Amino acid sequence: MREFKMKAWLKKENKMVSIIGIDLNYQYIRYSDDGNLFKDDYKIAEFKDIELLQFTGAKSKVGQEVYEADVIKFNDGIDDIYGLISYDDEDAVYCVSYENITEHLSNMAGDFEIVGNIFENPNLHEQLGY
Repeated sequence: MREFKMKAWLKKENKMVSIIGIDLNYQYIRYSDDGNLFKDDYKIAEFKDIELLQFTGAKSKVGQEVYEADVIKFNDGIDDIYGLISYDDEDAVYCVSYENITEHLSNMAGDFEIVGNIFENPNLHEQLGY
């Protein structure tokens, strides 16, 4: 069975947090400020105030977990290329988009490194070309 993990970007606080729980009926998450998932002192954020980011199931060449909105760097044999990780609803697959190309993340075979994400590292938009 595939691991199901998520993290969230708090839009107002400009902060990434670890999720303790998700309430789909009332549309909120419970999270911890310090990343401790096993404590009773948690906070709540509504879906409208966050970006939910799912673990793709893939890992980088050094074993880092890859999430939606991560920016990866890989080499095509000539240049270093930066790509953005996203989910394609139509094909039901995680993709990497770069230089007007979109391909399935599974084609990358983990031969890349994670350089950040578009929320915590907005400067990466330049490397992505937008």
